[in-house]
Amino acid sequence: MGIELPIDTPLAYAPSGGLGVLMPAADGRTDLALASDGGGFRTLLGGVTEFAWSPDGTRLATRRLGGGLWVGDRVGHAARRVDGDAEPVVGWAWLPDGRLAWQTRRGIHVIDPGGADGGDDPGAEPFARLLDGADGRDWQAVVGW
Repeated sequence: MGIELPIDTPLAYAPSGGLGVLMPAADGRTDLALASDGGGFRTLLGGVTEFAWSPDGTRLATRRLGGGLWVGDRVGHAARRVDGDAEPVVGWAWLPDGRLAWQTRRGIHVIDPGGADGGDDPGAEPFARLLDGADGRDWQAVVGW
């Protein structure tokens, strides 16, 4: 006996043990839940569309229905929006060193959410800019350190 989930339900190992899973909620949104070894589920956050734990397991990044890329502690508490709100995020990933990278139309942005200021600087220059070619169809990334 268990809870049936759609075949394409995203799963991720939770550093605290168990599995993180996006579960359909009664109101039509998706909730991030933690599935324990004992078979139970505990809802961590509501309205989550994507999630991933940092490589060291101390932080949880989520994208939410209302928009934005958020980083909180390992269960999503005390989350702060790290992407600003000017440009939609089209992709994101944790880097092995614990920094978080995301892409917008302006470029690829990289922050350290565990830094002294939390790395929360949405107005910072992008790590890389995406430049369109002369014909408007070719793209190249210009990376800056």
